[in-house]
Amino acid sequence: MDLETEADLCRRAMAGRLTPRPVGALVLGPDSFSARIWQDGDATEVDRVKIVGDQIVILPEPAGIAVSDAVARQVLAWGNLGQNRLTTAHAAVVGAGGTGTQVAVQLAHLGVGRLTLVDFDVVERSNLSRLLGSTPADVGRGKVDMLAAAVQAVNPGLAVHSLAESVIDVDPLCLADADVVICATDGHGSRHGRSRQHWQLSTAAWRCPAARCAQN
Repeated sequence: MDLETEADLCRRAMAGRLTPRPVGALVLGPDSFSARIWQDGDATEVDRVKIVGDQIVILPEPAGIAVSDAVARQVLAWGNLGQNRLTTAHAAVVGAGGTGTQVAVQLAHLGVGRLTLVDFDVVERSNLSRLLGSTPADVGRGKVDMLAAAVQAVNPGLAVHSLAESVIDVDPLCLADADVVICATDGHGSRHGRSRQHWQLSTAAWRCPAARCAQN
């Protein structure tokens, strides 16, 4: 299909059936693509495509980024390309408890480019032994605010977006452009809700094992 045929199809035939929803056109090759989003008769070029499968593939591949001494050792494990992919990646961590704080802080150490943190809860004194990066001064503070400060202390150049909401209530589109979503909650409702969003938006997701301790 050439561009003229695409324009006719997306402006007239498909738009008539799908309005007000946008129409997408994609031609995909082994290492390149051509794509546009059509809405109201106008096309917007797509400059980035994410393919979710056994592996996450981002096209085009990220440009080479200078490797700092802080990550030089891990580059020996996965190479410059692997580090470039990590540096340009967007990870979302749902749940800022004991597991979520460990995951987020380690991602900051590894050099991830963007983090979105989701949790509606506040820090309690009984949480301090589990929340990596927390101090007694954080009691009463939102968990995502505490964690955002902790990861930026590790990596000052890290872009962080904090959502002080339950994942059940958060707008799924806020997580739609994440390259991977890590579910670090222990509630059935939040884990089920995140699973539905994963399938609807075709985002890569990872569930951290959850365990509850019996209380006497």
